[in-house]
Amino acid sequence: MRCGSMACCHRRLPEAEGTVVITRPLAPADTRPQVMKVDLEEVLAQPGRLLSPGRWNKPQVREVTVGDHPVILKDWRTMARWLRPLARHLARREARIYGLLQHLESVPRVLQVGDRTLVLEQVPGRRISRLRGHRAAATAAQALEEIVARIHAAGVYHFDMRKRDNILVTDEGKVYLIDFTTSVAPRHYGPLGWLLRPVAALVDRYAVLKWKNALAPEVLSTSERRLLRGLDRLRPWRKNN
Repeated sequence: MRCGSMACCHRRLPEAEGTVVITRPLAPADTRPQVMKVDLEEVLAQPGRLLSPGRWNKPQVREVTVGDHPVILKDWRTMARWLRPLARHLARREARIYGLLQHLESVPRVLQVGDRTLVLEQVPGRRISRLRGHRAAATAAQALEEIVARIHAAGVYHFDMRKRDNILVTDEGKVYLIDFTTSVAPRHYGPLGWLLRPVAALVDRYAVLKWKNALAPEVLSTSERRLLRGLDRLRPWRKNN
């Protein structure tokens, strides 16, 4: 039966008082269970386990248990009071980024968005760097390349994949991209977006090639090796993964 309204073509994330609600189109690729319901006030009231203390321009990150399910709380309220408008902007900006990617299984799902807070599903995985020398390394490297192509197709560029904490691999071998704090969506930058897009794409491409070279150099093509050497020469001060 054909949909008769825009409302039935989107899945709404759970809504709580005082929160922004993100809608996302249904996609055949998204086969995960229905998003769990989370009470924002309950999450904020729990101390949880500190994962990152945050900085002046970055949120504090905690793991909080809701019922039997751990979730991730990103909290920009820990930023200085005089930076409250910036904190609110950063939280909403990252929520918009996630909103563009909620049809992808390789990205954590948003559970709630509040004023300077963001609640995400937890991804149980290990850093991709721990796959060095493992027989699954080549598969993970190629999966990462495919995931990056999908987020680029959705109009998002991660911009921070050189950080090993931002790429996780589950016990089943599934690769996830997390932490879109520094990510960009050129469509949000108006006319400047067409200038930002090729730069952002190259930054992500460089990160993918570095990981392929670190995990499974045999899967690099001749042209990829040439590009990687050229980019390395432009950034000689950077450490290898």
